[in-house]
Amino acid sequence: MKFEEKLYKTKKAVTFDDVLIQPAYSEVSIADVDVSTNVTRNIRIEVPVVSSPMDTVTEASMAKAMALRGGVGVIHYNCSVEDQKKHVAAVKKENLLVGAAAGPHDDERVKVLMDEEVDFIVIDTAHGHRKSVIDAIKRYKKEGAEIIGGNIVSAKAAEDLISAGADGLRVGVGPGSICLGAGALVLMGDYSVKPIQEVKPGDYVITHKGRARKVTKVYEREYEGEVIQVKAEGNARYVSATPNHPFSVFQNQGLHWLPAGKLSAKSVLVSLSEEKINEPVYLNVEDIGTLYKKTTVYNLEVEEDESYVADRVAVHNCTTRVITGIGVPQLTAVSEVADYASKYKVPVIADGGIKYSGDLAKAIAAGADCGMLGNALAGTDEAPGEIVKSEDKMFKRYRGMGSVDSLKANYAHRYDAFKKSLVPEGVSGLIKYKGSVDDVITQFEGGLKKAMVYVGAKNIEEFKKKAFFVRITQTGLKESHPHSLLEMEDAVNYSREE
Repeated sequence: MKFEEKLYKTKKAVTFDDVLIQPAYSEVSIADVDVSTNVTRNIRIEVPVVSSPMDTVTEASMAKAMALRGGVGVIHYNCSVEDQKKHVAAVKKENLLVGAAAGPHDDERVKVLMDEEVDFIVIDTAHGHRKSVIDAIKRYKKEGAEIIGGNIVSAKAAEDLISAGADGLRVGVGPGSICLGAGALVLMGDYSVKPIQEVKPGDYVITHKGRARKVTKVYEREYEGEVIQVKAEGNARYVSATPNHPFSVFQNQGLHWLPAGKLSAKSVLVSLSEEKINEPVYLNVEDIGTLYKKTTVYNLEVEEDESYVADRVAVHNCTTRVITGIGVPQLTAVSEVADYASKYKVPVIADGGIKYSGDLAKAIAAGADCGMLGNALAGTDEAPGEIVKSEDKMFKRYRGMGSVDSLKANYAHRYDAFKKSLVPEGVSGLIKYKGSVDDVITQFEGGLKKAMVYVGAKNIEEFKKKAFFVRITQTGLKESHPHSLLEMEDAVNYSREE
């Protein structure tokens, strides 16, 4: 195939805001609807909702609440094996269903979790269609574990992971830009600093290994979407990054690359020692928040080490072909994976982009068996963090110092009292308080059941067969949201701020 043919014969891909589910003839009432489904080949849940293995979402309290409500929680692994074991044990003590996350090289962790009778293991990677994940599925299966593999977006990936023994598939790889905001101060080869927008090809920068390496390309692009603002311990300013930009972090007793969108106040960032430039030092996250903005973003391609230091924090340049430009809109990814996985009765979990109950319904109509919720559950009573009040509104703030403690470093840092002026553009490091998990799940379950009634489906399998989509324009999307109201109160399952 010629290059031009490859470009113009590409298929169209859609996500949640591109479509609506078309109503059909129905004799079904809410009381008739059964939303139970499988999360793995052999594990069934009553409500098709899984809580994400994020350290701001799922620990023991969340997992218990999810199980009691009919869903299931996946304990995060941004902690020691011993701490994760305790969270799992607390849930299993009450004879409740629980999953746990692990990386593709966490054999010892998996053995410990299996000893605690965890119900399934989620291999938690951003890109699951690779040899290390396939090999991990095969090894972990020997421990007797039910394995959910991912994240993936294609039928070929589904084929490879199912062939390796996967009992469930997690679908979703974000396509967002991988860049930093203007003004990020890059550590140059002569140990001076320069704003990222002023760095040129041929300049030398200091990498995460403390070595001076040449900048081979400079990227500049317009961007509209979420921007993560991170303030590292001792820094006077925030570094702004798109959610997919990887930061160097200390996690599970080792150094790893973690996308900005997965950082939390528990994260420990990696910098370089001023005395010995090739030795790492560790910085606690003092504050972190998310803004939505239209801006210009930048990135550097650096030879050999593929990294640089911005605002004292090591970041990956992320221009490898595995990562840059990769992503498939979620509904297209779910449908392609589900077409293959359904032949082998392997459940599909839609992971990412589900903000409203209608999104969950769309994901299942596109072939998913359940949806994974992260930010939708953060801010609930059962999520980690403390409740704070600002201007008569309730928020949850994340503080955890566990990761710093695990370093056994001499940090005596403690958080100051909450101040609403931390970030001029908004309340940073906070998420809107959402009440109990039960309230949130009730809204998602209720919205899904109503969608099923609208198409005349009594169960999930019927819904997949009977639900059809219509494409909508941006005007149609605007019409779908509340409008022509002077004031509108936020509901549990809808917010103007989302």
